[in-house]
Amino acid sequence: MKHIRTVSRAQSPALGATTPLEQLIILFLSVVFRGWDNVSPVVQNLQKFYGKT
Repeated sequence: MKHIRTVSRAQSPALGATTPLEQLIILFLSVVFRGWDNVSPVVQNLQKFYGKT
């Protein structure tokens, strides 16, 4: 009987920096939603989230 190994990758500690893809997502969201009143706090929270993951 063969045991199934885990499919997902083991978690690694956060590097504290965003990848180019994450930066592109943040840039895209900030351009698309720039007219909204609360876009600045949302973008800041996304940057913090990406820095922690």
